[in-house]
Amino acid sequence: MFEEVGEGLKFDAEKLSSDIAEYGLYSYDEWKDYVTLEEFNAFNGQYMKIIVGKGLITEEQLKALIAKWL
Repeated sequence: MFEEVGEGLKFDAEKLSSDIAEYGLYSYDEWKDYVTLEEFNAFNGQYMKIIVGKGLITEEQLKALIAKWL
């Protein structure tokens, strides 16, 4: 998702838009049993769907991390 950083340490907005189109974004409703709305927003939870979609982490691993650290 953010693996490519360009000039001025800015992410590639076009690539991000492409990833969102391909993988989508999570809504808070999908994670409300695991995190508060504030936590979801603080950790940019909506973008985790891209990371899961790319196979960098599974939803189960993500849930385990949430259980461990929250």
